Amino acid sequence: MQPLIPPNWTSFAVENLPYHGNLLSILWDVNGSAYTGFNHSPGLSIYANGALLYSQPSLSPFSTSLSISTNSSVAQLASAPRYANILSNPNSLVSPTSLPYADSTDTFYVLGNNLGPADSAYKANDGLVFYDNPPDNFYSNNQTYNPASWLNFTLSRARNFSSVTIAVYDDSLRNGALACPAGLYVYVSNTTTGQGLIASTNSPTQDSLIAQRTPWTTCLPYSRNTIAFNSTVIADTLSLYLVNAIHYAVGIVEVEIWVPATLGPRYEAEDGIIGFSSGGGSIGTNGTVVDGEVRLTGQGGDGGILEIADVRTQTLGGSSGIANLSIIGYGGPIILGLNYLHNQTVTMPATQGGNATIQMDFLAGGNVVTMYQSTDQAVWIDALVVS
Repeated sequence: MQPLIPPNWTSFAVENLPYHGNLLSILWDVNGSAYTGFNHSPGLSIYANGALLYSQPSLSPFSTSLSISTNSSVAQLASAPRYANILSNPNSLVSPTSLPYADSTDTFYVLGNNLGPADSAYKANDGLVFYDNPPDNFYSNNQTYNPASWLNFTLSRARNFSSVTIAVYDDSLRNGALACPAGLYVYVSNTTTGQGLIASTNSPTQDSLIAQRTPWTTCLPYSRNTIAFNSTVIADTLSLYLVNAIHYAVGIVEVEIWVPATLGPRYEAEDGIIGFSSGGGSIGTNGTVVDGEVRLTGQGGDGGILEIADVRTQTLGGSSGIANLSIIGYGGPIILGLNYLHNQTVTMPATQGGNATIQMDFLAGGNVVTMYQSTDQAVWIDALVVS
């Protein structure tokens, strides 16, 4: 190996890089203090499938033997924790009823041609991360007269999380208008209303300051920047107070909250996505989160759609096969789809407190369950349970 890590970098890490039947982790920590979660020597360390393979104090080229350990690497990867970004919503543009939802106090508008907001807040949680322009996919407060701006997010329910990840856009080296924020304040709140509350546009007095970078000297442009909290919080709103660098505005490609993935057997309906993309637009968005449930309320053939991904079998250990799927809810009938196949009509209970259970042929790993409102009668869905 001939390390290509820049010599002026004091730390660098790549975890679980697949290579010839192995998972390689490469760790460069010049004085041994950058990564404190485990014991390691200062310098360069190479791990194969979680075990130390080689170490040296410098970035000079080296050679070492590497066995083919496919079974070991597969076992390690299969047992690794899985994470999900709970802030992502490809339909965030639609309206505040589609949660998680983003809004901001300052947004760049294209004036004079009725195009409206160009760098809208919804682009900061639509699940897309790329650093191009054009096409662009970032929020910005370009041309604001304010020295700082609020970027606010409302989750569908209160969740536990301990960090926020911010992908930053910066075109200042190309004579652009956007640069890393000079300062960052992170606020959260738990509104306990079951639906969340968009943070105040002036001062989020109901929020708690849980992290700040003032100045934010470690901000990396064109990269994900993870801000770790001192402790885990329970919150359904997240607010970022972004302070502009002098002569520049702020560009945010994406904001993410990563938490351990839900492994079942219960999958909350409000964690799903209301509506989905079709033909360059969004359809089936006639729904909202109410009191911890999803209510689909479409009319006239434009029924609401709820989609829940990564649903897995339980008794089969995530393998393929027949399993029971219970839909906890009530109201009008729905059309139930699994992996966009095997659509069937399901009659829901007429009143709250019941469920409809059917057998489904699951694929191995994560499955996508889609529920279509099939009549004008509203449908309430609380959760899915696999057994």
